[in-house]
Parts: sequence; structure tokens; C-alpha cells
Amino acid sequence: MSLPAVPMNDLRRLFDSHSAELENAATDALRSGWWLNGARGKTFAADFGQYVGVEHCILVANGTDALELALSALVAVRQPTGREVVVVANAGGYGSTACWHNGLVPHFVDIDPDSQLMSLPAAIGAVGEQTAAVIVTHLYGGVVDVRALRTELDKAGYPNVPIIEDCAQAH
Repeated sequence: MSLPAVPMNDLRRLFDSHSAELENAATDALRSGWWLNGARGKTFAADFGQYVGVEHCILVANGTDALELALSALVAVRQPTGREVVVVANAGGYGSTACWHNGLVPHFVDIDPDSQLMSLPAAIGAVGEQTAAVIVTHLYGGVVDVRALRTELDKAGYPNVPIIEDCAQAH
């Protein structure tokens, strides 16, 4: 007995529902000559920044660039002595690339089997004197409990280890 195929990531259905709107937006962007930092991008950044309640929202090409810039700022400002960055194994590729571009080394940790997000006990267990930062990745519509992670890092004696949030799918 064969089972019916379950459509995964059915972009055709999404496109069919919003084709006119998507085609207009794509055509406007193409005609403007701006892939990044054009009028639409600036409007998005302003609207998104207001939505999340921040004063500044800066667009970059992709999430890997955002992580690379965040780690670059961390290295420049904090000048950590440790070179390890704790990243979750199931989403560590982008964080790893950002680490390597900044002379840092990814330290992979396991996931919580229920949420598929970073296991907080695994992250705390991986943090040590060589830890420069922890990158948590929000995935699958779920978010890592960053406040709980901060509390546990503080309790473990690592109040100065920064947490960088990879908001891959948070918004």
C-alpha cells in the first residue's frame, strides 16, 4: 500500500494565493535596481524595527552576514580571550561560518528532543573559560528561552558570556 505524498514546503500553493502581490513586489524591486538597501528594504527595516521596539534595524544580505557582523563586533569590543562559540548542532552551519570568519571555533551542542531547539543543559555544560559567546537559534516557530539561559549562565559563574540570538525563524 502506498501512502499519499504530503506536500512539503509547497511554494506553488503559496504563490498561487498571492501571485499578483508577489509579482508586483518583485517587479518593483527589479525596476528599482536595488536588491538590498533600496526604498522597499529601508521601509521594511523601519517598520520591523518599530514592530520589535528597537531604535535601529539594519538590513544585511542574509542571516550568516548578521551573525558574522555580531561576532565581529563582539571580538572588537569585548576582545574575548576564549575562542569558542557554543552553537546548536542542528543549525550550526551558519554560526560556524560566522565563527570561522572571525577566528573563532564553533562548539556544537545537542538539542532538546521535544522542541528541536538548543538544549539549555547541554549549552551550560559546554560553556567554560574558552567560551567567547553562545549563539542560540530560534527555529521551527519556537524560541529558545534566552532569559533562562542567561540565568543559568550567571548561576554557573559565566555572567560575562554574551548570548547572540540567531533569529532565523523567530519573526
